Amino acid sequence: MLENTKKYSIGLWALRGTADRFVPGGYESKELEIKKAIEVAGDIVGIQGVDFVSDVFDEMDLGELENILAENDLQPAGVNFHSWRRQWSLGSLTNPEVKKRKSAIKYGKEVLDKAEKLGCEEVTFWLGTDGFDYPFQIDYEQHWGLLLDGITELARYKKELDIGLEYKLKEPRKHQTIGTAIKALYATKKVNIENVGVVVDFGHALMSKENAAESISLVAGEGKLTGVHFNDAYREWDDDLVPGSVNLWDSLEFLYYLDKVSYEGWISFDIFPFRMQNRRAVETCVKNTDKMIEILERIDFNTIKQHQDNMDIAEIQKDLLAVL
Repeated sequence: MLENTKKYSIGLWALRGTADRFVPGGYESKELEIKKAIEVAGDIVGIQGVDFVSDVFDEMDLGELENILAENDLQPAGVNFHSWRRQWSLGSLTNPEVKKRKSAIKYGKEVLDKAEKLGCEEVTFWLGTDGFDYPFQIDYEQHWGLLLDGITELARYKKELDIGLEYKLKEPRKHQTIGTAIKALYATKKVNIENVGVVVDFGHALMSKENAAESISLVAGEGKLTGVHFNDAYREWDDDLVPGSVNLWDSLEFLYYLDKVSYEGWISFDIFPFRMQNRRAVETCVKNTDKMIEILERIDFNTIKQHQDNMDIAEIQKDLLAVL
């Protein structure tokens, strides 16, 4: 059960210091520099890789970044295209201004180039500002056309890299264009380029009123699961809590389906430990996920499957609870 294939990575933002709109500077005494945050990640048992936001390339030379990762025995798990910038407040790939759209695509190509040189397997496109806030604010057909054109241009530019569309219902826009697993899959079908897939974030799936395990099943069933972000949430917002801390059964089913679909990619912890000591938060991610995998190993899924054939939830519950 994922034991031989599990690969844990951490979004570096979780270790550098997190801020909210009430305390913009964050609750830690100071923000960690990239080098120090990578050193902390390398010292956490179970963490094998690091995910970056693409502005890391603005802060550090690519060669220096490669050296620091190697020194700390860490792999570059992936890069997240930094689309949520002031100049793209009305959208990156869908910005109404041609000049700004072109600048976003140009920047996206630069990110793809650097991610490839760094040795990343995948670049995540979480298009946080591509969406709308009010009825009648956009022409939906035109908007989707611009979005798909942008994705197509980027995917064709770097076919050697997986491009993962990470969906999210809302925030920072009230409606993000790629807001659900099905919309993300729709985009991959319309683009119809092999290296374009979907990143399933557990908390985003919950916020979209999805069953996260079902989303894994659907996306993987179409051969489009390029990445996974693991965390937890109270279903109304992107809380980015430690995995397994709120929705234990959903988390267990999510991990079970990763095994069921033979997922071999990174399990990337995407958390924002606002009031939790950063290192301890990441250590808890590892321990919780290890423990959940251990629990799954004790469940007799052959018996569960027999009960599923009859939808006998009473027997299923009895079998599940027996392992706790």
